[in-house]
Amino acid sequence: MRLPFIIPRSTFRIVCAYLMCMKLLITLFAFASLSTVRADVPLDGDASGVLLKPIPDRLVVLTFDDAPASHATVVAPILKSLGFGGSFYVCNFDSFKTRKDWYLTYRQINALHADGFEIGNHTYGHGGGLENYLRMEDEVMANGGPKMTTVCWPVYYAMKSIYGDLAAHGYTFGRGGHERPYRPTVDSPFDVPSFTIRDGISVEMFAQKAQLACQGRVVVFCFHGVPDMEHPSVGLEPDTFATMMQYLKENHYQCIALRDMAQYIDTAKAAKFPTTANDAKDAPPFERVKGDKPVADAGAKTILSFNFPGLPPVKISKGEITVTVPYDTDVTALAPKITVPAGATVVPTSETMCNFSKSQLYTVTSQDGSAKNYAVTVSRPPKSKEKDILTFTVPGATPAVISWNNIALYVPDTTDVTALAPTFTLSPFAVANPPSGTRRNFTSAQIYCVTAQDGTAQDYGVFVIRRGKPNAFTWSKAESGNWSDATKWSDILGANPASVTSGQTDTILNFDQEGVYTATNDLAEGFKINQLNLIKTHGLTLSGKGLDFTASRLGLVPHINVLTRSEADHISLPIRCDDHLAITVNLHGRVTLEGPISGTADLVLDCPGATDGEYSNWGILRIDNKVNTYRGGTSILSGQLFLVCASQGLG
Repeated sequence: MRLPFIIPRSTFRIVCAYLMCMKLLITLFAFASLSTVRADVPLDGDASGVLLKPIPDRLVVLTFDDAPASHATVVAPILKSLGFGGSFYVCNFDSFKTRKDWYLTYRQINALHADGFEIGNHTYGHGGGLENYLRMEDEVMANGGPKMTTVCWPVYYAMKSIYGDLAAHGYTFGRGGHERPYRPTVDSPFDVPSFTIRDGISVEMFAQKAQLACQGRVVVFCFHGVPDMEHPSVGLEPDTFATMMQYLKENHYQCIALRDMAQYIDTAKAAKFPTTANDAKDAPPFERVKGDKPVADAGAKTILSFNFPGLPPVKISKGEITVTVPYDTDVTALAPKITVPAGATVVPTSETMCNFSKSQLYTVTSQDGSAKNYAVTVSRPPKSKEKDILTFTVPGATPAVISWNNIALYVPDTTDVTALAPTFTLSPFAVANPPSGTRRNFTSAQIYCVTAQDGTAQDYGVFVIRRGKPNAFTWSKAESGNWSDATKWSDILGANPASVTSGQTDTILNFDQEGVYTATNDLAEGFKINQLNLIKTHGLTLSGKGLDFTASRLGLVPHINVLTRSEADHISLPIRCDDHLAITVNLHGRVTLEGPISGTADLVLDCPGATDGEYSNWGILRIDNKVNTYRGGTSILSGQLFLVCASQGLG
């Protein structure tokens, strides 16, 4: 007979407690293991399996453009002293061949390569297609340099049409712009996003960008000259650069060349990714690494940031700080906000009111007692000479056609034009007679006199034209489609361009829908048009058969009006201009002409409201087609013209 096995109650409690503890430990271990595994997977995921190994936090790529001599004399010694890698992208443009005090020699380029830095390809002549990359490659190798394996795109314009050709010639990465972190499992390796760093960007701003290097994202920095003698607007002061690099070193960032990303990424797989998006709306939130400490540099005597609240940003270069402020600014009582490195002081101190009607001297003193002076100059432009009518509207009319100093509006033939009250906007500081909102009889042309701030004046003739036949058409939805599809259009008479399949001399096409879509001309080759207006677009592409820009029967010069601030509108269909073609691009706007341009007349670029000295705001016209044949030349009244393809891009 067996006696029952009896466990004392106290012992039972101890055993239960032990088992519960073991269960908890096992659970915690499993959770920790799971967390460790998840840490190896980037926040963007790796659905395509492109990662060869996990990308560590604080991984930074340093790139340097345009081959200024300071890359060898300033940048490389600093990088070597810190154990950093970097990519130096060389091209032979502007004064490369004539000012070797400004630009690298091939002896210096080869020395950079011998020191372990990457020499990358920035094209022959800072533009063009595949042939200019291969030509630069030939020149570098002919001068004893290495076979290059990565590129950076001039003006950040990635030519997706040659990705495959570059890969076939042994190239693995291309650096673009985009001003955001690189997402290796999402972004095309031939358009790697980067942040541009130049004077005016403080060390604090630089650090904030660097801290985005986590969760599988990589921060790529683009520098130009340190300093840049021929292009000071993109240069950086050596003291500031040294402080930025010291920040990375003190906070344990790993700084590599772009080619070195190949140890983390299967570039053949990644090359199949779609085109890199300019933004990252679909991305999980960008986090920042934690725990970075500020750089303590006893010798730091650099102004890190200097700004006048509510006024344009300043330019800091070689101990000089300059800014152009609006004409009506009271420069006798400005209090700039200033930041300097930890432990340094500045006199006058931040937010001290000063009289900037004359140049002011600021002195930064570091912890070790050394000092650096900055001369601060605030300029006001002269009285404005601008006297433009920027917009002109009448209820029920099509958008106004502003052609030099003539304005035309088309209304239905039933409109009473004897008492219309147009509203309009003018250049800053300009006034008009009669003023906006005044009722007038438009049975005949009316004259408006616009007077600029400097007292000069210009007359505008305004015509209101009644029509029974449609001539102005507006794309009605932010979706792709063909011009022959009547559902895609609206106009004041309810018709669509298919009613005038070959166009006419006063045809007006308006695109005012924001979104990414393509509108394709499937009507007639050489569709006649007088005005093309891009009003609120952002991501529009015009494709298909060509347009023939012509003067109207009233003599209105043909126009392309870019009234948006978009940077993503493309006109990829062919353009012919046998009459002067005016291209007006608003401040902060940009349009790209990708198709061939032909004809006997000229292009005239204008940016209404442009102010001398504020060139960064001026509208941009990009001409990307390699060979154009228009014969009239190109004039720039104001605005910026970018030529990705040089030589024959201007006809």
